[in-house]
Amino acid sequence: MYNSAILVDTFGEILLNYRKNYLWKKENVIFTSGVDAPVIETEFARIGILICYDMEFPEPARKLAREDVDIIFVPSCFSKFAENRWDILLNANALFNLIYVVGANVVDEYCCGKSKIIGPDGKNIIELSDKFEDFAICEIDLTEKDVLREKIPYFKDLK
Repeated sequence: MYNSAILVDTFGEILLNYRKNYLWKKENVIFTSGVDAPVIETEFARIGILICYDMEFPEPARKLAREDVDIIFVPSCFSKFAENRWDILLNANALFNLIYVVGANVVDEYCCGKSKIIGPDGKNIIELSDKFEDFAICEIDLTEKDVLREKIPYFKDLK
């Protein structure tokens, strides 16, 4: 059994089945770890998915960025105890990799909510409530990633 996130197109077809690679605490007892982070080219963008704890390691997001994804989606259950990590890690991964990151987090008595869309400059474009369920629609410019990569040479200077 895997902790998985499924990307489905507008016709209900499964485009991608990502299996969480880094299992948190007792998840190791319940789930089997995935082994990779696949990338899918959609009509809108090149997309990668990480789940929750995967984002706490720099390597998975960097691997996806080196495969030229435009957006990483991160469905999560980050707790209120981990709220500081949620606020820092999503934004840091967006900035370090100069890509969009979309974090969708649970809002309840234990989880910190604050789903957000972060630009490749590491700044929040939208951040939702930590108190109630909400949604947002946002238009993004995927060329911003390429413009920033010309200005900030992280990938050219990476050893």
